[in-house]
Amino acid sequence: PDSANEGLILYLVRLAVRVESYLLFLIDHARQGSPAGASVRGLLPPTEKQMLATLEDLLARLRRELQTDTLRMLLTWVKWGTNQPEQGLLAACRAHAHLVLLYKNVPPEDFEVQDMTVFISSQIFL
Repeated sequence: PDSANEGLILYLVRLAVRVESYLLFLIDHARQGSPAGASVRGLLPPTEKQMLATLEDLLARLRRELQTDTLRMLLTWVKWGTNQPEQGLLAACRAHAHLVLLYKNVPPEDFEVQDMTVFISSQIFL
């Protein structure tokens, strides 16, 4: 935090979460198809098993990255922000907001104790 790269890093976190949302949409479409059998131009038909496996693998890798290195980085930023008397509050708020965003695409049944702790703590902080 508090560097020239902070804005870029946080933008990339937001972008990664959006890509994750789109991957989930593609996987859901490939598994179930469109409602009422409508075809969506440019999307895979539900019969493309190899592409579905590739998308699921990419989603798992992206989720793992968000839940490990990105989560640790943002938690470090929160710790830094809470120890700085002047500019720390804004940095801590930005980090907490992005911590909440990391869980946008995680279904409630997949939440672990640490995930719930981080999510609720960030909500309370904000």
